[in-house]
Amino acid sequence: SNKAQQVLLWILNKKPGIHIYNIMKVVFEAERYHLNNYASPIYGDSYEAWKYGTVPTFMYYLANIRDNVLYFRSDCDSNALRTNTKPDMDVFSATEIEALEHGFSEYGNLDFHAALEKNHQQPVWKKHEKDVLAGVQHIQIPYEDSDFIRDSEIVEYIIRGCFSHGCKRRKMSNKLSKSYRILFVREYA
Repeated sequence: SNKAQQVLLWILNKKPGIHIYNIMKVVFEAERYHLNNYASPIYGDSYEAWKYGTVPTFMYYLANIRDNVLYFRSDCDSNALRTNTKPDMDVFSATEIEALEHGFSEYGNLDFHAALEKNHQQPVWKKHEKDVLAGVQHIQIPYEDSDFIRDSEIVEYIIRGCFSHGCKRRKMSNKLSKSYRILFVREYA
């Protein structure tokens, strides 16, 4: 998705040479933050619990494409990415930038072990820890998981599919609080 590419470029511009592992955690935290605070994802990745933590699967694929013209591997570390391309900031809302800044502040500057430890404290990962450590791979984390999204009104909204293509955001569930309705109308109308 173009939006996912722009998210990746935003992160690479924020910290040239950032490790792919940190990119995954920044994206996870940013989308989790945006879902919990604004009831919509930034670009709508699919999440899985893996041995080394939570993984946005499309971003993982995108960041691991070799010979990509938008970014390149660092000379010092093949798992560190750089770019000479600026992101298209017009694709982001103010709340999405806020969420990306939050995700970056949480994981962008941590070393691998600190990021791993922090991410493994996430309830959504801890829920699957036993299975993951026993060798079960790629356990899906749905958006409606209550450990991913704290607010039951947002979970209800997502279960109804109201941020998918089949539902206009202005016609959201009546169960959402007035503050969420105001945010959606202001953000997406």
